[in-house]
Amino acid sequence: MKWVTRSYVQVDRVACPWLILRFVDNQADFLFGPAVSVIEAASPSAGAVPFDAPDVELGHHAGHCSFESIIL
Repeated sequence: MKWVTRSYVQVDRVACPWLILRFVDNQADFLFGPAVSVIEAASPSAGAVPFDAPDVELGHHAGHCSFESIIL
């Protein structure tokens, strides 16, 4: 499966791919790009799962970071 997030390394964007590879999808492919490209890459035709980006399910919500959103 493809997973997509924003460019530029930050703690959540390093920890989330580790979590995904280790416990969710051991054959994951990761795409990193500008924030505006995340939603495009996550469109049904492109099929990537977005994480750690604004307004996505696996992002920051209710005081939880993206890593916690993936766990929950």
